[in-house]
Amino acid sequence: MLEPKKPTPDDLDRLLLATRDDEALGGVNIHALIELAKRGLHAVGGELLLDPIDIRGVIGNSVPTSPRGKQTTVAWKRLVMRTVKAARGDGPLDPLVPRVVEIHFEFHRSNHGGHDCDAENFVKPTADAIAAGLFCPNDLEPEDVRRFAFDDTRFSVIPYRMDDPATAGEEGVTVIIREA
Repeated sequence: MLEPKKPTPDDLDRLLLATRDDEALGGVNIHALIELAKRGLHAVGGELLLDPIDIRGVIGNSVPTSPRGKQTTVAWKRLVMRTVKAARGDGPLDPLVPRVVEIHFEFHRSNHGGHDCDAENFVKPTADAIAAGLFCPNDLEPEDVRRFAFDDTRFSVIPYRMDDPATAGEEGVTVIIREA
C-alpha cells in the first residue's frame, strides 16, 4: 500500500479550477484529486486506509424495476464485495471505526437503457457492498451473501458523478477510503 502523505505545493497547484461544472466540487478538479489519491497524496480528510480501489462493471441501481435489473444489482454488489475484500488485506476491518468513503461513479448510458444515471440512486447498493467487503469474515464468499446487511453506519459516504466513459466496458467506480 502507498504511504499517504500531505501534498506538496506543486501537487496542490495541479488542483486547478475545473473547466466544466460537472467535474467540480467547490472549484476543485475531481480528476486531479483522484490522480493524487492514486499516488497516495491527499488534500482533504484523513489518511488513506487502502489504495484507491478501481471496480469496472455495470453499476446496480438501488431500486431495480425488472428481474434483469435485480440480477444486475446482485452481480454488482458481489463484484464490489469481492474486489474490496481482496483490497482490504488479511482480515476484516473494525466496523466501529469511522471512515470517509468516496465513491466516484462513471456510467455508460448503454448499460442503463440509454437513460441518464442519477448517482444518488446507485450509492446504497455500492456502499452496502463496500461494507460487506471491508467487514465480512475471510471465509465468506460474495455468492454466499443473501442480504448485504453489514454495518455501514460509521461511513461518511461522498458520491461523485464523473464523466461518462467512452465504452460500456469502462463503466464502474473508484472507491477511496480514508480515516474520518
